[in-house]
Amino acid sequence: MDIGGLSYIKEIEATSDTLVLKVKKLLASEDEIYNLKSAKVAIVHFYSRPIFDFETVEKTMEVINDFLGDNVKDVYFGTNSHPRYTKDMITCGIMLGGIKQRK
Repeated sequence: MDIGGLSYIKEIEATSDTLVLKVKKLLASEDEIYNLKSAKVAIVHFYSRPIFDFETVEKTMEVINDFLGDNVKDVYFGTNSHPRYTKDMITCGIMLGGIKQRK
């Protein structure tokens, strides 16, 4: 699929109680620089310990969908067993494509 434009990739690590706010702040601040709302397509992934906090994931996706509209094409889930991950940590990755440059 040729969507043209620029790409954007970012991963946010947070605890279950801070992820939603971190994603909201990141999208708002980086949209001013990168024009993220103009993305034609978005893919989101979440990584956590084997037990997901799906309430946090759902709230985070609401923030992302409110920001990007209906451009989220896929959402992926995976587990991370790295020793530095505590049971309440979640990583959210956001990949955007087809971003229009600001003039």
